[in-house]
Amino acid sequence: RDPALRDAPLAESGQQQAAALHTALSAEPFDLVVCSPLSRAVETAALVFPTRSIVVHPELRETSPGQPDVPQQPENQGRLLAELRQEQRWAGATFDWTLVPQTQWWSDVVEHGQHVDARLQEAVNWLAARPEQKVAVVCHFNIIQRLT
Repeated sequence: RDPALRDAPLAESGQQQAAALHTALSAEPFDLVVCSPLSRAVETAALVFPTRSIVVHPELRETSPGQPDVPQQPENQGRLLAELRQEQRWAGATFDWTLVPQTQWWSDVVEHGQHVDARLQEAVNWLAARPEQKVAVVCHFNIIQRLT
């Protein structure tokens, strides 16, 4: 595990995929765009939806697979809100950071499945309570697997 990968940025191939997705989805009338606060999801959302306001929801963050209570993979350990707001990679995009606390919002250890399910249920309940009908959610593999 490379500690330099903490909250890993989007790889070049991911940037290319996001650009292609922007083209493919440009005519879709999304009412709401929501993303995880991990950098690769924030950057993806900014590239795919550059003219939209994007709500950042901490409950959509990735979790590492495996045994609970062992150290979280560095790429799934986030950064504080103050640092995220200053990131130049998405400086031109508009984000609503109000759901992200000023303090640590990620887990340093792999979460128990019940905890992940509970926080994802909070995110689903939050989405269900909103008036928007067509929603784009930018998150991560393990989260998508748990939601489907």
